[in-house]
Amino acid sequence: MIRPTGLALIAALGTVMSVGACAPRLSSHGYAPPDVELDRITVGQDTKASVGAALGRPSDAGVLTDQAWYYVSTSTSAYLYSAPEVIDRRVVAIQFDEAEVVRDVSVYGLEDGRPIRLVTRTTETFGNELSIIDQVLGNVFNPGNLLGE
Repeated sequence: MIRPTGLALIAALGTVMSVGACAPRLSSHGYAPPDVELDRITVGQDTKASVGAALGRPSDAGVLTDQAWYYVSTSTSAYLYSAPEVIDRRVVAIQFDEAEVVRDVSVYGLEDGRPIRLVTRTTETFGNELSIIDQVLGNVFNPGNLLGE
């Protein structure tokens, strides 16, 4: 019987770890009910109470009025130190009428979304920009801080 040496074991362990490092890190956030559960919701019959009992409360509701419930789930993938990439998104929108009866059930995927540009403008402040050393020394040597004022 051939016994592996310590060097061979270290090499094998290094190979296994390096191959494992190439695997993506997958994560999921949120909950969107699958189609099987959505099939139990009947437009024109179910109410907010029955939808809440069947699916649970949503992760989000309408902004100005509570006429729609949104269930959102997102799956991301990331390799080592790279930024996570969204690989799947499911949004279920259930709309209600004034009597809180289901008016419409819509399902949206990642392909239905569209990218938006975020505004990155910042408001300029006036005054001195202090380094961390200036801030620390300014607080230490400020007589008001020493006297508890």
